Amino acid sequence: MDWCDRPPWRCVGAEGKGVPRVVCEQSRLASRGELGDNGPVNGDAREGPPRFEASLEALARSWNRLDPELLAPWLVEDVRYESLETELCLTGRRMVLDHLRRKVRRIEEAGEAARIRAQLGWVRTVGGGRRECVISSQGDVERAAVFLVALAADGRIERIEVCTSDPDPRLADGSEIFPC
Repeated sequence: MDWCDRPPWRCVGAEGKGVPRVVCEQSRLASRGELGDNGPVNGDAREGPPRFEASLEALARSWNRLDPELLAPWLVEDVRYESLETELCLTGRRMVLDHLRRKVRRIEEAGEAARIRAQLGWVRTVGGGRRECVISSQGDVERAAVFLVALAADGRIERIEVCTSDPDPRLADGSEIFPC
């Protein structure tokens, strides 16, 4: 695996529909035992990308590829999808996936001007810590929303909260990892 000297860590042969060719290898490397706490363990001394929950990567990947089906296995049956700004609250895998499919169709119809770019990152918590999130940009709007997730014990997503003001997406820390 060839690693870049600085983020975004690019991987050879990464595939994505119209998204940057950036690291999508983290999960594959981890599953093969080739990713340690500081990146690849195959003798490369450079630090690799930070680790994120696989379900969070799936959420970002589904937006970058405009393919909600990539997210389906990561959703519990009674998942909740909420957006306080739009007063939207959906419950159940089927309702959430139907909603995401409709959103994807509208984005595809609008073209590149509405394209989503989702990166993994963190938002600050009240206690001074950090919480993993997906930071999305759309069209010309950088950091339009933050997706916060709550996970079940098995690592699947129980809740997705779309935030456009609190926490403020512009204040989120991006990793420059855009799963493809």
